[in-house]
Amino acid sequence: MEQHETTNKRILAVGAHPDDVEFLIAGTLTLLYQKGYTIHIATVATGDMGSMELRSQRISSKRYKEAVNAAKILDASYQSLGESDLSIVFDNPTR
Repeated sequence: MEQHETTNKRILAVGAHPDDVEFLIAGTLTLLYQKGYTIHIATVATGDMGSMELRSQRISSKRYKEAVNAAKILDASYQSLGESDLSIVFDNPTR
């Protein structure tokens, strides 16, 4: 893909886990990238509970690398807040 000049057109896509953004809004991010937006992707959790076969540290490392590589397709930055999957809750007391 072509390189973009620095602009004020920036998008921050936030997901709970690695691959959430890619599965849910990759098409939208691609269209925005093609229109000149700079893309930033952030996830809250590491994806450490995303496998029945791999230990948490190994799967979170693998998912991080996959997310970084996916972000590179759109010249996007990728950051994870590094929380465990089990630390993300949504209930009335934590709202």
